[in-house]
Amino acid sequence: EVEKVNFLIVGTRKETELARKIIENVHHREKVFDLTGRTTLGTLGGIFLFTDVMISGDSGPLHLCSALQLPDKGRYKRPLAIGLYGPTSKDLTGPLSGNFLILEGERKNDCSLPCYNFNCQDYHCMYSLKPQIVLKTVRRYLNECET
Repeated sequence: EVEKVNFLIVGTRKETELARKIIENVHHREKVFDLTGRTTLGTLGGIFLFTDVMISGDSGPLHLCSALQLPDKGRYKRPLAIGLYGPTSKDLTGPLSGNFLILEGERKNDCSLPCYNFNCQDYHCMYSLKPQIVLKTVRRYLNECET
């Protein structure tokens, strides 16, 4: 399956080290391209024109991607934007329209979500969103698109 997919990592220059760590832990590194610090919102819009699925935290690129509407053989196709939500509220800050799914992290017993605690010591809510969960969601969407 992986031979059909390329991965782009986008973000600010501050996220370049994180992107490097992600790439180090990927089996098919040749399929991953690091664009951190090299894009603007305008260029992201162009990249999203050729994107099937975009995965992001609660951010501007999530909203930009979910709002895109592209012509596709007489009907409109939108890339799927998957939002990963932990300390923020999908109801208050989630996309308002478009083709998107929200995956919410689990809370710990001593935490209430949304907490908006960006100085959290362990970010359990975000770490609970395991790559396997996100991958299963992506596979289900891509399989639906092929049928």
